[in-house]
Amino acid sequence: MEEKSYKEKKKKEIKKSILLFLGVILVFFLIFEIGLRILNYPTYGFQEGFFQADEIIGYRLSPNYSGVQSSYHRLVEINTNSKGLRDFREYTYEKGDKQRILVLGDSYSFGNAVELEDSYVELLRQSFNEEVEIINTGVSGYGINNEYLYFINEGIRYNPDIILLQFCVNDWESYKIIKENDIEKIDLRNSLTASKEGILISNVKKRLSSSIHLFFLMKLRSYNFLYSKAKLIISKINSAEKQEAPVFYMPKDSKEYAESYEGYFNLLKKLKESTNAKIILFSGPHILYLTDSEKIMQEYNLNYSMEPNQVEESLEQMTKDLQIDFIRIQSNDPDIFLKVDGHWTPRGNQIIADELYLKLKDKL
Repeated sequence: MEEKSYKEKKKKEIKKSILLFLGVILVFFLIFEIGLRILNYPTYGFQEGFFQADEIIGYRLSPNYSGVQSSYHRLVEINTNSKGLRDFREYTYEKGDKQRILVLGDSYSFGNAVELEDSYVELLRQSFNEEVEIINTGVSGYGINNEYLYFINEGIRYNPDIILLQFCVNDWESYKIIKENDIEKIDLRNSLTASKEGILISNVKKRLSSSIHLFFLMKLRSYNFLYSKAKLIISKINSAEKQEAPVFYMPKDSKEYAESYEGYFNLLKKLKESTNAKIILFSGPHILYLTDSEKIMQEYNLNYSMEPNQVEESLEQMTKDLQIDFIRIQSNDPDIFLKVDGHWTPRGNQIIADELYLKLKDKL
């Protein structure tokens, strides 16, 4: 009887200790969260109000915005002009004496996680000594579908001489648009849009764990702070479970790869037919291109051999068929990529700007 009473007492003490420990942890995080809010430490990514929904394009940058982007390891100042472009300059639709380049692209063109002056577009302006007008319409998360729709609805009004279309490997699956009442618009079932709070949201179904993780990143500064530090120490914190191979890693003769090729080809063709401007497609270095075939096969449990940069080979054929210039910039230097998300570092952006300047100066 005494032994049973002793065991019950011990269990109660252990339970009490666990509850006390959890309480201390909870209080610590509460104080930590309050402290970070007082210090105005931001939540992860772009802050509320940075994006706005667009029925045709899906979303765009809010005009006259001033704030920060919180990347895993830095805070970057973000400002937009009255047209919702990441630029302090204002541009009129009427073109002056200068030749005009319009940049269409995603987060790499936007200058993700680097200051404006360190982005390749800004560095390219410096190379041309501002003698060429360069309008950067790059938006994080855009694919060829968003870029095409942006151009035919807004970008074309700038009357550019050259359209510099930046390609990223994940653009391979971003070709879907729909037509309603003879109006082409984004297919929100396959694209991002913006919430009322100005935060990017997706209608694509995701795993519950990913949704919870994103929720905590956006809402809890303490979670963002600790996760950010962990990501700097551990380059890949996610589980090593086998994932379905993305389309750009599938065999070229597969149905999925062929559909992506045709989808990208068709939008690129429509873009060319919509303007008299010279279109130049360029592909910059991507961290995925540094991964060898054997590692890719292991990660995705593939039973076939493929080349990491096979999409670029497809782009060469595509641009040849469409008679569009293609610039392929390559680098095997891992230090030009941010260690966490693979975007270009300031040095990487400088390499891109230098290469583009050499290729573009003869075309103007």
